[in-house]
Amino acid sequence: MNYDHHYHAGNFADVMKHLIMMAIINKLQQKDKPLFILDTHAGAGQYHLQDDKAVRTAEADAGIQLFWRKRTQAQHPLLQQYSSLLQSFNTGSANLQIYPGSPRIIHALMTSQTRLVACEKHLQVYDQLRYHSMRMAHTKVLCDDGYVMLKKMLPPVQRRGFVLIDPPYEVNNEFEQITQALQEALKKFATGVYMMWYPIKYQDQIQQFFKDVLVLPTKNIFLAEVLKMNLKEGDQLRGSGVMIINLPFTVDQEIEESLRACLALMSDCQQYQLRTLWLKQPN
Repeated sequence: MNYDHHYHAGNFADVMKHLIMMAIINKLQQKDKPLFILDTHAGAGQYHLQDDKAVRTAEADAGIQLFWRKRTQAQHPLLQQYSSLLQSFNTGSANLQIYPGSPRIIHALMTSQTRLVACEKHLQVYDQLRYHSMRMAHTKVLCDDGYVMLKKMLPPVQRRGFVLIDPPYEVNNEFEQITQALQEALKKFATGVYMMWYPIKYQDQIQQFFKDVLVLPTKNIFLAEVLKMNLKEGDQLRGSGVMIINLPFTVDQEIEESLRACLALMSDCQQYQLRTLWLKQPN
């Protein structure tokens, strides 16, 4: 059975991932230069939090819904920007019903000089992505394997780029596929910014992933992980991690500050621990 993100949309991992993504894109767009963005595993584009699948797991209740209820308490500028962005998808409703996925958030942030390519290989999910992307200017939506398109589209003509690799981990060798894709991508586009999301389930897999990535020719590698402190019985997802290669200067500070502020707002029913570190220090 293929992974279906409707069950998990708006959970704590989504919130973490999207805040980090926003911080990076904001920084990259400070320069008045063209920017290329590739979302290799774009998903459906947006999700309805009252959908039967979302209600069944109620993961958003401990994630974005907690943030939404406390959004007026948010002091960090990135959290305020996130709140305004969410509000734009829920105009006319006091409740948070629509949660945007990564391609919709990226498009909401884009300047006129930014171009987005969003890939989704599963046809049914791609159809949803195409529907939600019909009015998204400067955006191309492809029904294709994101790893394949990563090889085809790099280096971009813009010479500046951000790549989001956020696969569903529905195959056992996903970490190996990411490492191989990064190896080939860095040969063609060494200066690109690459962001990879990963679930924290089995530490041996993750540690091997770190070792494999460390041998790649990168300037720097930054990690941010959010760990659950009070795991429930049967909960396999221990946490959520993001790895960034070639993270722009000072963004690490914004990531740590914004995540700490956000986790404080979402601490009612779940305690979290934030861990940030440089796996490879900047030169």
